[in-house]
Amino acid sequence: MKLICLTGLSGSGKSTVKSIFDRFAGLQSFYTRELTGNTEIEHKWQEDVLISDMNQHGNLSSDPNHFIRTCFDILLKRIKPNTKTVVFDSLRSPHELRFVKTEYHFEEVLLVHVTCNDELRFERLKIRDNVNNEMVKLRDNLDLGKAHDMQSLFQLADFKIDTSDKLCDTEEKIIQLMNSSNHKTNKPQIEFEVKYRIDSDTEIDTEKLGLKSVGSKHQIDTYYVVNEEIEGKRTYIRLREDLLKNKGSFDHHAVIDKYSTEEKEVALTLEDVQKMKGAFMAMGQEIKCVVDKKRTVYKNGEIQLMIDEVKGLGIFLEIEIVSNEDEKDSKIDLVKKMALELRLNPENAVLGMGYPDMFS
Repeated sequence: MKLICLTGLSGSGKSTVKSIFDRFAGLQSFYTRELTGNTEIEHKWQEDVLISDMNQHGNLSSDPNHFIRTCFDILLKRIKPNTKTVVFDSLRSPHELRFVKTEYHFEEVLLVHVTCNDELRFERLKIRDNVNNEMVKLRDNLDLGKAHDMQSLFQLADFKIDTSDKLCDTEEKIIQLMNSSNHKTNKPQIEFEVKYRIDSDTEIDTEKLGLKSVGSKHQIDTYYVVNEEIEGKRTYIRLREDLLKNKGSFDHHAVIDKYSTEEKEVALTLEDVQKMKGAFMAMGQEIKCVVDKKRTVYKNGEIQLMIDEVKGLGIFLEIEIVSNEDEKDSKIDLVKKMALELRLNPENAVLGMGYPDMFS
């Protein structure tokens, strides 16, 4: 089981990040107050911060692990069967991080630093706690004063999420975090997906399914390898340009079966994409296909629903989850379940084929 610990100053957006994590299947998250259930233990934690500070000078007078031990002892009792990832909403010092890593036997412990610009953080605290500027600054000064260890803790973070951006950008960062986490354990990133041809008047009740729009893309995919067998797998290699987001990528896809594709991606700037196109041309690498599509993306946790208008092909709906091979069966079942809830016609399913295959 994997443990993800959040850290960050008051108002940085930890609760928002936790709520986004909650949408992922097989994941269970916990608020600190949800675990302690009373203010007495929280007050004891305030003492523990001072005790930890005293301990650095050899004046330990109590157990500095009282609060974090209490939280995790309760947390472990509340974990549900089949939970694969646990999120804990607040670590406060390097000492607590070391304690959790050594005392409890999680398969992997990741630390996520949640941050945002101070102006936004102050505004959030004013709205959330109904306090004025002076009180916010006073509280912030107190937090920073007692949190001298937190600055050291931030330096130990495996990932950093800045919530100053739009909510959809924060969601994208968390999905990238979950995917990167799979890479850290040397598990390849796998796309589990189904694709359907749909009509322009097809109605999709995204709200009923908990799907939220996270924006649009205009992608130009230039393929240099299409459906060629490399190391025993049908392989596709492309350069992608996203004209709306002004970014690109170099992608290698290897088809595992009609539902699963192993994906490797290198992020590029649009300038880099043009340079690579020039390099491919210099090497005599022929362009096999260009796919021009406008994509609208919806998300509910790890599930992505994409509606593509593909020039020369028509309109398609794609349901996708990115995970690893260990979770193959459960993720394919989730994708199929979403397709059933959308009442998509099985005869319109396009399995085991990508857009470049349809052009050939």
